[in-house]
Amino acid sequence: MTGKNKCPYTKEELISILQTTGKVLDRKPTWKDMPYDIRMYYKIVFGKWCYALEEAGLSVPSQKTLDRRKRHKERHKRKRTKQDSAIEMSN
Repeated sequence: MTGKNKCPYTKEELISILQTTGKVLDRKPTWKDMPYDIRMYYKIVFGKWCYALEEAGLSVPSQKTLDRRKRHKERHKRKRTKQDSAIEMSN
């Protein structure tokens, strides 16, 4: 493994580990349920723990969360559009 952010696991392997842990525990795993040496790779690959759970099919985001993500995406899309327009006008 070379480089600081290299992950020895594929996304599919991390999902499989998460699903297996959930089956063994018979519940949705928490961050602390995962082996310490693997936790950082979930952060690298998925960004947030909740995203890993969603990808593994162990959690469904609430409507409130979906709405918040949609608003966030729209805000950033508008900002890019305004910036792009400003760049085009200056050329």
